[in-house]
Amino acid sequence: MAALAIDKLMNLELTVIDWDDLHKAALDLANALDIPSAYDAHYLALASALDCEFWTADRRLFASVSDRFPLIRLLGA
Repeated sequence: MAALAIDKLMNLELTVIDWDDLHKAALDLANALDIPSAYDAHYLALASALDCEFWTADRRLFASVSDRFPLIRLLGA
């Protein structure tokens, strides 16, 4: 079952972004926006770097950063 899942994953047409400064940008953003979770900060840093919208269902995250991070969008809103 796991091998099949890996095979399917490897056959997806995904773009892998190898950005050396992502971790530093995420840390800077986490500090600036007072974001406690590393994964949220990484997603926001990536959206910022790519100048694209960041969609989330996390109402708490949206409420805490939407006034300072205009690219964030709330699913279901």
